[in-house]
Amino acid sequence: MRSLALLITFALILASAPMLTGCGGVTAFGFKSNMQAVSGTVSSVQVSVSNNGSFITFVTLQSNGFPNQFAFCGDHAAQFPMNTSVTVDFNPGQDCNVITVVVTG
Repeated sequence: MRSLALLITFALILASAPMLTGCGGVTAFGFKSNMQAVSGTVSSVQVSVSNNGSFITFVTLQSNGFPNQFAFCGDHAAQFPMNTSVTVDFNPGQDCNVITVVVTG
């Protein structure tokens, strides 16, 4: 009986997920084990290919007059318009960080 209740709860959450992102909102699902966030103004973006053939996006964010460079797994250049203020939530990785959400503006 309990597994049926869990299944119904999961189905309701899954069915309501599209409604949660309406009205231009941003919603991210998942466990936030070691989530980090950075904010700043995009001053450079470069997409490179790693030794194993995967893409890495290098982003430099200016914050309080200081540049900080971050490496994000995958090609995310379109999410980082130049001279735009962004906040990035990500999980740190060994070679690159895994983005969970990018908010511009």
